[in-house]
Amino acid sequence: MGAGGGLSILPLNATILGSVEPEQSGAAAGVAQAMLWSGGSLGSAVMVTAYGSAVSGHGPADAVDGMDAAFATGAVFAAAALLVALLVLRVRR
Repeated sequence: MGAGGGLSILPLNATILGSVEPEQSGAAAGVAQAMLWSGGSLGSAVMVTAYGSAVSGHGPADAVDGMDAAFATGAVFAAAALLVALLVLRVRR
């Protein structure tokens, strides 16, 4: 998953588990892991679909067009996730 995944999983788990009662921490951890893997699978599928839709031939330029589309799609999803995080997550004081 790369450095971004490694740097985000621990804070996300801490945020999720810090917002539930200790009795519910096992279920919350399970749901968090299920969502992590489901989101990774769905994200990969969407980016591969964007790549495949943009590639029209078999040359290097076509591969670059596909990668451009896939990375643009990933950037849109990352921006949407940032927006949700900024608008939905609240820090308890």
